[in-house]
Amino acid sequence: VDGFKDFCESATLHDFQHSDARVNVIGSTAVASYTFDTVFERDQCKYRGTGRDLWVFSKCEGQWQAVWRTMLDIDERAIE
Repeated sequence: VDGFKDFCESATLHDFQHSDARVNVIGSTAVASYTFDTVFERDQCKYRGTGRDLWVFSKCEGQWQAVWRTMLDIDERAIE
């Protein structure tokens, strides 16, 4: 989750598209994933990033909290 927070604080997001969203809930655990296509800027360089984001949530005292995140099939390329 810290990596997601770091991205939000250090990059400017110019475009974000997502698709193929999936959510599975079993008891107090949920797994959510989606494919993404982004254009973002970091350190004055623009990039296109694609891949799949996968999150695991745990429900505690009625609130869902993110407990784990990973990114799969990542491709990031500098663009002009």
